[in-house]
Amino acid sequence: MALGLKSWGKTVDLGWLVFNVTVFFWYIQPSITRTLTNTEWYERAAFISAGPSDFLIAFFITNLFYTLFCFGYMIGIPKSIINIIESRIVPETPFRAHQNLTTLILLFLAALSFYVIASGGITDAIRFFTSGRSGASPWDSTGNYGTALSPFHVFAGSLRIALSIIFGYIFLLCPLTRRSRYLAGAMWIIAALSVAIESGTRTNLILSFGPPLLLYLRHSHFSGRLSQFKALAFIFIVAMVLAFFGSFLRTFRNAGNVNEALQASELVIEDNDGLIHTAFAYKESQIEPHTYDSAVLHILTGPIPRVLWPGKPELISMNIHSYYVWGVDITKTGGNTLPFIIGQYMIAWGWFGLFEVGLCLGFFIFALDNLFYRSRSPHSHIFYITISCFLFATFRLLGFFFAFPLFLLLGAIHLQHWRQRRRIRRA
Repeated sequence: MALGLKSWGKTVDLGWLVFNVTVFFWYIQPSITRTLTNTEWYERAAFISAGPSDFLIAFFITNLFYTLFCFGYMIGIPKSIINIIESRIVPETPFRAHQNLTTLILLFLAALSFYVIASGGITDAIRFFTSGRSGASPWDSTGNYGTALSPFHVFAGSLRIALSIIFGYIFLLCPLTRRSRYLAGAMWIIAALSVAIESGTRTNLILSFGPPLLLYLRHSHFSGRLSQFKALAFIFIVAMVLAFFGSFLRTFRNAGNVNEALQASELVIEDNDGLIHTAFAYKESQIEPHTYDSAVLHILTGPIPRVLWPGKPELISMNIHSYYVWGVDITKTGGNTLPFIIGQYMIAWGWFGLFEVGLCLGFFIFALDNLFYRSRSPHSHIFYITISCFLFATFRLLGFFFAFPLFLLLGAIHLQHWRQRRRIRRA
């Protein structure tokens, strides 16, 4: 962490900030909590256990991962690649979303209409919507592969997340009349809460609230070492609050009682402790043959429904880790427990995977920060910040599962870019 803090300049590199908060949130903070609460350094799961020596190895692996990331970030990537990304993948476009609040609200209502149509009526739609991932709704299943309605459900949920991000940005940073600002703020809260209530996941809640708040932080012009520490504290506190709130909503739905939900939704160390899961995953990588999963391939092929491509790539490392920790085959039972990004690559590729993910994340976030500060387009800023929050949320497992809102935002950028070029040609 010291190497990361030392590299800061006079401005805040948001990708770097988010990465440091991510490492602290998932790896360092749970370990500090464990030490202060005198919890012994021993964990037993269904088919695997970890003792002090395993935690020592996990600590070494985590520090090596962070060091590799620092080297990757300092080395960077050629400017020619950044130029290609800037001109072709995320083109500069004007932002006019705040002039189309009505259209955005209609899109949000269209996303909600899926639940009414799929459920056969408003009453059942409300019941299924608030039941979360209980398996009772038409788009749920007992395993991890869903039903014929699941792709439409993923699209509707991701659209609400993307709209929540846009509503939040409009409310916090766009020039608006007082009435329009109140409307945008109300829609941001409604959209984000609809995501939290229906999905019951902390990750989606972080994606709904995180990008607008980070953009607001960026425009607050944090500079200087002290202010950067304040920025770190701000991001960490927001992440903790959102994680707890998402956990509370999920457990309240199951417990049905506020007191029970508050007790059950405490941030359980094992659920958020990357060091534990890294220790487990390292031992699993010594037992099982490497799976050679590709998280990038999983993300890129994710939008293709499995009904059209039954054999599309999967993250077998998640299945292996869930089996050793829970003792069940999640392809039949559903659910998961995640190996965290370091453990994921250790299971998939061994030590090569650790070097791969550490260096590549350094290169990637270097490019992300450079693109963010070179860009003058709010569209691009929203997209880059959402990627940062995506990486924070998916540090427990890097894959497509929460990436679909990124595809929707990127599609909106290209649509706006196409419309702008068409206007220029007509003029």
